[in-house]
Amino acid sequence: MEDSQFAVQAVVTKPEKTSGRGMKLHSSPVYTLAKQMNIPVWTPLSLKDSKPLESLKSLDISAVVVVDYGLILPSYLLNWFSNRVFNIHTSLLPRWRGAAPIVHCLLAGDKKTGVTLQKMVPRLDAGDIIYQLGFDISDQMNSLDVLKKMESLSFQLMSKYLPLFLNGAISPVSQDESSATYASKIEKSQLKINWSDSSGDLFNKVRAMVIKNGVYTLYQGSRLKIWSADYDNESHQEECGKIMLYNGKGLKVACGQGHLYLKEVQLEGRKIQKIAPFLRGFPLKTGYIFD
Repeated sequence: MEDSQFAVQAVVTKPEKTSGRGMKLHSSPVYTLAKQMNIPVWTPLSLKDSKPLESLKSLDISAVVVVDYGLILPSYLLNWFSNRVFNIHTSLLPRWRGAAPIVHCLLAGDKKTGVTLQKMVPRLDAGDIIYQLGFDISDQMNSLDVLKKMESLSFQLMSKYLPLFLNGAISPVSQDESSATYASKIEKSQLKINWSDSSGDLFNKVRAMVIKNGVYTLYQGSRLKIWSADYDNESHQEECGKIMLYNGKGLKVACGQGHLYLKEVQLEGRKIQKIAPFLRGFPLKTGYIFD
């Protein structure tokens, strides 16, 4: 915010919430930074009632930028700041509109993604596109890696391309509705590995769900999280979920098609470990079938 050519006049963010063993109140990083910079902050419990935010209308605001707020903006906010409300969305719209675009792009095996600066409208992520910045996704990137890249590109959208639009140098483009796809919210049930899936799909799932605190399988009733993996497409006749062997590539597990190689894991109540030291302290039995 300090490097931007905008003067930030107000911040609206989530209210404090309790967390940790002591259930102490914790503020969002956005709240903390805004307070440090002496920027007025609003933390409404809900956006249903407009009264807590009425005072925003008196400010001289040229642009309202929404980033990962987590709630759909009500119509009264869009009406107050007509044609001045913008959103930075973590996909190349119209692909992956919705709540979890980073996860879904990796689940689908997308090779490219990016960030979109768009005008906000009542329909979910359907506003005109002002500018997009894209990048390639390598097989080595997980969802946190993708998010980190998006953070730097999002700043470029804010600091460079939003001013160009406001000055009339960029014209918005409507989205192609026929190309729209949707990134639904990720449910906890989706974090459990289904070994009958293909190895390629499971490889993508491991990478995608890092941002959701990782996928897991069950070993003797305990959760074993898988934080990184590799895979092959070799055919086999083994039961899905069967531990085959350990080699330099990882712990080899049979899938519906091919094999997944576990490289970094975490047994319930323990720290994340590379597979080699983990197996020295907790040898998983060859032939065991993960649940």
